[in-house]
Amino acid sequence: MVVDIHQGHYGYECVGEAIRRYPGYRGYFYINDDALVNWWTFYKLDKEKVWLGADIWIDTAHIMGKKEIPDSWVWWSQWSNSAKACEDSYLEITQQYRSNEYINITKLVETHLDNGEGKKRCLKTWSDIFYVPKRFSDQFQRISFVFHKNRVFLEAAVPTILSFLDLRSSWEKHFGLYLPDKYGFRDFADGNLVWESYNYDVKFIHPVKFHGDIAKPNRDKLKDDLIPYSKRFTKC
Repeated sequence: MVVDIHQGHYGYECVGEAIRRYPGYRGYFYINDDALVNWWTFYKLDKEKVWLGADIWIDTAHIMGKKEIPDSWVWWSQWSNSAKACEDSYLEITQQYRSNEYINITKLVETHLDNGEGKKRCLKTWSDIFYVPKRFSDQFQRISFVFHKNRVFLEAAVPTILSFLDLRSSWEKHFGLYLPDKYGFRDFADGNLVWESYNYDVKFIHPVKFHGDIAKPNRDKLKDDLIPYSKRFTKC
């Protein structure tokens, strides 16, 4: 399966394409390659609900129809054109599915408005881990196709797409540790701050790099500690 994700910017469409090619599974789980997941912390999550690994920042969302685009996040209009692309996607979806047997667009819009506190919003949050259950999979793949076509950046596309599917109050909020939230944006490749912050109870931690000589300590930690630890959960 090949999907144009442009350095991971549009990775969510991998889930959309997986749903189209392999429909009918109980759910579809997305993990970015630099997220280290303590999978044993996930076993109690409800597989019939949406999962998201970070909270949504309503106060930094882009309200559709506002000419002034927030400058608090570079992906809205500087490093990408995601604010306008998100608005274009919303308009395209509501027009395309206005009278459609597959999607109840009225219900989707109502859900989105509830999640946006009464306003049409392009939302944003970390989106390195999310899960779409079967009951929402068809809606997800249809909306994802439009967002991907219009090149909406991952961290705006994922929370906005999910906001159409179900009320946020019903989601499984399995929040991990994002190192930039703790230390600011810097290079975490050598792993020093990763392992200073890591423990077995953290849901997941991001970013953790495994490529290149500088990341050898991370590969060693994975091989010598995490993999042996994880095997205790697979032995009956």
